[in-house]
Amino acid sequence: METTVHGTADNPQRSSFRVRTYPAIPAPVYFEAESDLGLDLDSSALIRAIGIGRTGRRNAELLARKVPGMTCHEIIPAPHAGNDCEELECLLTAIGETDLAFVLAGADDKGGNAARAIGTVPRARPALTIAVVADAGGAGTSSGFFPGEEGGWYDTLFGVSEQSLPEQDEPRLLQREELAGYAMRHLVGTVTTLITHMSGICIDFADIRSIMLSGKVGSLGVGIDSGPTRGAAAALRALDRLKAQGVSIAEAKGVLVAVHGSSTLTMDEFDDASRVIHGAVDEDANIVVGLVSEEQAGGNVKVTVMCTHGIRR
Repeated sequence: METTVHGTADNPQRSSFRVRTYPAIPAPVYFEAESDLGLDLDSSALIRAIGIGRTGRRNAELLARKVPGMTCHEIIPAPHAGNDCEELECLLTAIGETDLAFVLAGADDKGGNAARAIGTVPRARPALTIAVVADAGGAGTSSGFFPGEEGGWYDTLFGVSEQSLPEQDEPRLLQREELAGYAMRHLVGTVTTLITHMSGICIDFADIRSIMLSGKVGSLGVGIDSGPTRGAAAALRALDRLKAQGVSIAEAKGVLVAVHGSSTLTMDEFDDASRVIHGAVDEDANIVVGLVSEEQAGGNVKVTVMCTHGIRR
């Protein structure tokens, strides 16, 4: 669905935009009746991903195809569309009723006005806004995508790049920009899946909100292993990816971890991964470890570590 929306009076440039919306794919329900576990399956968080700029729009479109449980939008500049603000207000109203909003962009995309409009919407809920910048150059949060901003409109800013992803011995076939986009989608998809999918490890939106509000800057590290100690080894590899970005996990204020595996993943392997992370993080940090079931993982175990810091880098 595509509509034309326009800048508000708060925007001195009165920028106009077209908005393309992708309705959410229904998240899977694993229980035939709510009473099975005493769960209210209608209380799931309302999640949106808003893509700004070429990189952000492309990744919002891909997320809409692959990640159930979230509504995705592309914001497309349309400077000659006119001055009627009514449809923009409808979009901002919908965002105001959202629990979690991801604002997606590339480090070279100039979408500050649109991002601020989204981030400063009055919220009807205790909402969370996470800015995710896919930085193909590896500069991360220092790239200056939001020039002049002090982070007032977002809760946490993640800068991701190919350095966030598992290290490979063979030369990579994908370009840096594609890898950075994959890292962006992996972060958004993992957080959304932890919230919307029922698993044996209970994590809700309040848990994730607490982690993200622990710091203004976030970092991502992903590790994969298929060996005999794959749970612990994948966790160590994820920590290595954070180190490669100059991130000290010991200084993190909040840590959100997802252990991804097929039905071959044992609870011992899950516990091994969890122990590695807990052993590397300060005892006062807020840590949440969840499980993501992925049959396509086969014999691999993947560990995704998202950590937040109290200060900017």
